[in-house]
Amino acid sequence: MRALLTVLVLTLSAASQASEIGAVRAVGVGVVGGDPTGLSVKAYLHERLHALELTAGVDPLGYRSLYLHAQYLVHPVRLADGYRAEMPLVVGVGGFVGSVVGPTPIRTLWEDVEPDPWEEASGVLGARATLGLDLDLKDLPLQLSLSAGLNLVLAPTVEPTLSVGLGARYYP
Repeated sequence: MRALLTVLVLTLSAASQASEIGAVRAVGVGVVGGDPTGLSVKAYLHERLHALELTAGVDPLGYRSLYLHAQYLVHPVRLADGYRAEMPLVVGVGGFVGSVVGPTPIRTLWEDVEPDPWEEASGVLGARATLGLDLDLKDLPLQLSLSAGLNLVLAPTVEPTLSVGLGARYYP
């Protein structure tokens, strides 16, 4: 009985360390779907308050075929903190670059713009602001995220866009 209790205590203490996303396990890698769709890396800088995020992939809904953004994130408050998970609010700012493949299908369907600056452009540069939620599981080193971004394309023309993404990261 004593051996079983010792194994149980050691197992629970290992699980609690594995759930320390942002403290013990500071770097997570994963996937994101939506706009953009690709791979994501998140690295916490100061415990669980500040982080950097890098996402690379494709932008299936917008002007860019290849996409890369970098963001500085702040987790100002936990909206929920339960036995199995916690949910911090995520606010961030950053920038993005991408390659242009032409006008979006929506633009082509609804309006005929001439001349279209997107037709001759080869790259996109812009700024972005993010608001989202993370769901940090306490039993597993896994983080689920939902984020909405306001992107401001700065070159080759100025244009605001919106993006929404759903992701999952593993913190080894």
